[in-house]
Amino acid sequence: MTRNAIFVNKLTCSFEDKLVLNDISFVVPSNSTCVIIGPSGCGKTTLLHTLAGFVKPISGELRMNDVPVTDFPKQTGMILQEYALLPWCTVFDNVALGLKIAHHNPERIKEKTNQVLRELGILSLGQRYPSQISGGQKQRVAIARSLSLNPEILLLDEATSALDAMTKEQLQDMLLSIHQTKKTTLLQVTHSIEEAVFLGEQIIVMNQGGIHDIIQNPLFGVENSRKKTAFYDMCLMVRGSLESGTQHE
Repeated sequence: MTRNAIFVNKLTCSFEDKLVLNDISFVVPSNSTCVIIGPSGCGKTTLLHTLAGFVKPISGELRMNDVPVTDFPKQTGMILQEYALLPWCTVFDNVALGLKIAHHNPERIKEKTNQVLRELGILSLGQRYPSQISGGQKQRVAIARSLSLNPEILLLDEATSALDAMTKEQLQDMLLSIHQTKKTTLLQVTHSIEEAVFLGEQIIVMNQGGIHDIIQNPLFGVENSRKKTAFYDMCLMVRGSLESGTQHE
């Protein structure tokens, strides 16, 4: 029986007396990926923040790895668009932060931090500061910081949106590799149709405060999928669902 990493049932949230999420239900099986896409203001980020325990729902059921969410879930990492790096800390110290907070011994911190820096191709940047590296490198540092604690689930909020096209694709490739090699469950919020099709085994299309469509993506994980005609056909399908959801709001 497949275990669900994320279970959401009839979730409803409000902000300043305005209904933001209305009766949301979906599941994300363990070791799979899910991308949430929809127009600005539809509630994507609120949904992600609710999964992270930052927003308390009015009603509904929410579990991560079968545990009800009341605070930030254990074995979960979160990666933000703004990187959230400490400017006064080196790359090494930013990545090591979670391990230090978890009170690992110094030898283990050094070993694990260097390992994840090496895996993400940024070991040589260890003694630089965030102001001395590029946007793509900063995002790798943010991802490395989350991976240092071996999360079972990664929540990503527009994690590649501030990057140029080629850097964005390199980060997408890296996220896919992390999922495939570490069996990490990924849930990502994005505005990009192409990113949704590349990274989403399951694509959830939101309209205003609700789910318009859930699309299973047969192209997920297919080698060189971006170069295939079927990839663009899938993008057109997602685009059509987005447009239909907007028209029926």
